[in-house]
Amino acid sequence: MGDILFTNGIIYSLEREGEKFGSMLVRGGKIVKLFPDAYPDVKADETVDLEGKAVLPGFIDSHVHFMMTVVAETMGSRVSFIDGNEIAPRDMAEVRIRLESIAAKKTNKQPLLFYNYIIPAVEEKRLPFRQELDEWFPGRTVTVISMDGHSSSHSSEALTQMQLVDVKGDGILTGEAHDLNMGKINAFIQSKLSIGLLLKGLVDITEEALSHGITGMQCLEGFDDDPADRTPWFMTRIASALPLKLRMSLQYLDPARCKQYENYLARKRIGGCGAWEIDGSVSSHTAAFYDDYRDRPGTKGECYYSQEETDMMVLRAQSAGYQVSVHAIGTAAIERILTSFENAIMNGNPMRHAIDHFEFPSRDQVERAVAIKLLLIPQPGFALFDAKYQKSYSQFLSDTVIGIQIPLKTIADAGGMILGSSDSPVQHLSPFMQLQGMVAFPVGNESLSMYQALRAYTYNGAYLVHEEHERGTLASGKAADFIVLKSDPFLVPEEQIHTLTVSQTWINGRRMYPGKKLNPWAILLKGMFGFRQKV
Repeated sequence: MGDILFTNGIIYSLEREGEKFGSMLVRGGKIVKLFPDAYPDVKADETVDLEGKAVLPGFIDSHVHFMMTVVAETMGSRVSFIDGNEIAPRDMAEVRIRLESIAAKKTNKQPLLFYNYIIPAVEEKRLPFRQELDEWFPGRTVTVISMDGHSSSHSSEALTQMQLVDVKGDGILTGEAHDLNMGKINAFIQSKLSIGLLLKGLVDITEEALSHGITGMQCLEGFDDDPADRTPWFMTRIASALPLKLRMSLQYLDPARCKQYENYLARKRIGGCGAWEIDGSVSSHTAAFYDDYRDRPGTKGECYYSQEETDMMVLRAQSAGYQVSVHAIGTAAIERILTSFENAIMNGNPMRHAIDHFEFPSRDQVERAVAIKLLLIPQPGFALFDAKYQKSYSQFLSDTVIGIQIPLKTIADAGGMILGSSDSPVQHLSPFMQLQGMVAFPVGNESLSMYQALRAYTYNGAYLVHEEHERGTLASGKAADFIVLKSDPFLVPEEQIHTLTVSQTWINGRRMYPGKKLNPWAILLKGMFGFRQKV
C-alpha cells in the first residue's frame, strides 16, 4: 500500500479540544503526519480530495450484542415504530394487526420472532399473553421481546420448543427469569438460521455499521444458561474476517468456562449483560431502586445477586486476570456492584473495570465511581428517545429518581470517563442519536460539549480495550481509522445531530464505505481457514 495524501479537509484529531488540520499523510495503514495546510507540498502515490468536509476518528461502540443483533435483524421483525409524534402500536388490538401483518410475509414453518416491542406505548402496559399469541397464531412458535430486552412473551408452542423454565401461566418472562433464559431463546432461533442467512446477517450488520462510521465494537457475547453455547466460538472465527475491529467480552460467570477462549482474546474480558446483570430495566419494572415505582406501589425491583455473591463474582474474575464489565441500571443495583468494585479495586483500576448503563446513580455513587476510576457506559440516546416518544420514565419513576438520570456533566466535571454505545439491538447502531443525547441531554443541566461527546465515542472506546495508543484519535503512528461526514458536527444545531450522515469510512487506510459489497462466502472461508486475529 503506497502513500496516500488526504487534502482539503477539516480534520479534527480529537487529541485536544479545538485542534484541527487541513491534510493528512497515510502510509501502510497508519497516519504518518497531519498538516495544518489543506494542500501541503508532499509527494504521495495517491491523493484524495476531502472536498472541505469534516473528518473524525472512526467511532467505537463500547456496548454491542453483535450476534444478537445479527439474529434479531435476520430472523426477527421490529414491532414498535414512530407514527407522527406517537409510538405505535397503541393497544393490544393494534398489536395483533401489526404482528399478523408481519407474519403474513413469512412461511408457516418459520418461528416468529418479534422484538423492539415498547411496553409503555401500549394502553394495556404489557406484552401479549400466551393465550393471545395462541389465538392469533395457532400452533406457531412465537416469541415477543420487549424493546429493553428484559422481558418476553411466548406462545405455548414456543415454550415447548425452547424448554423455558420459570414461566408463568400467561407465558410472560420478566426480570431474572427472562434474562437467565435468553441463552435458550437465542440457541433455538439460531438453530433455525441457515448458514446462508447467518452470513447475510453478518454482512448486513457490518455494512450498516460502516455506513454509520463505526470502525470498532466491544461485543458482549455468550449465554451462561446455554451449556452448549457456541456464540463466542463463532465470534473468534468470524471476527478477523470482517473489516470492523471487534473485541469480545465473555458473558459467562465462571472464568473457568472462559478459559477455552483465552488464546483468541486480545485481552481477557468478562461480563456485560446476561449472567452479569445486577438488575433488569425500567420498562420491565425490574431495575432495582430504593424508591417504589410510581405506577406500582410496593415494587422497587430487586438485585439478582446478594452483596456477597456480587463480591465473589468480581473478585473471582479479577483474580483470574479478567477485566470486568457489569450491567446496573437502578440506584440499588449500582450500589451493589459499586461496593463490589470498591472492595476489589486497588491502585486506580488498572484493569479498567466498567459499569454498563449506570443510569440512575446518586451523587455519592458518582463521586465514588470516579474516585476508583471506573469506566461508565451509558446510552443517553435512550433517555432522549424516552423523553420525546416513549415516556416510560415519567410513567414509572418518581420525579426524584428521574432527576438523577445519567448525570453526564457531573461525571465529566469530576474527571470520570464516559463511553459511547448503542446497546444494539436494543437501539439502532447509529452513533448520532447517542451523540445528540449527550449534547442535548433531556434531564437537568447535564449535557456534554460536542468535543466531550465525540471523545466518548472515539478515544474513550479505545481506552476501554487498552488500545488508546493505537487508535481512537488521529495522530502520527496511529491507525488510519477515520470517517468523513457530510456536515461539520461542531456547526450542526444540537437538535439536528441525529441527522448527521457519513460520506466515507476508512479502516487502516482502506476505504470500506462506500465500497465493494462484502462477499459472505469469502468471509466464511477467511474466518475458518485464514489468519485469525485476536478479538
